Amino acid sequence: MAKAILSIASKNYGSWSLRGWLLCKMSGLDFEERQVSADDPSTRAELLLLSPSFLVPCLTHDAYGGPYLFGQRACAADAMYAPVCSRFVTYDVALDDDAAGYSRTMMDYPYMQEWTAAAKLEPDELEELDVEF
Repeated sequence: MAKAILSIASKNYGSWSLRGWLLCKMSGLDFEERQVSADDPSTRAELLLLSPSFLVPCLTHDAYGGPYLFGQRACAADAMYAPVCSRFVTYDVALDDDAAGYSRTMMDYPYMQEWTAAAKLEPDELEELDVEF
């Protein structure tokens, strides 16, 4: 199995990179860390190839075994991305086949189904959040 590569931004300024790095460490994943700079034109081009959103952290790993991010069972990394999958559905975001498959897997996850069903029972608007500016 190929070693995973975690592309991150600055450790001084990259709070999202910290999240990805911690998840990889906590999961016990054997990974190589690559720090990328969005200021360097050659690195920008490389990052665009790794991450079409141009965002980090970006984990590149080709033997994960799916259907979840780290294999056959959902883990903390999937919990971190579950809200993103929910937004994909809410905003009808067009996804490539891999991302769409993962999003469907997460939205079909029993706990996500439970959360979604409960959310549908709540009012559409919360008065305390309905503020005019």
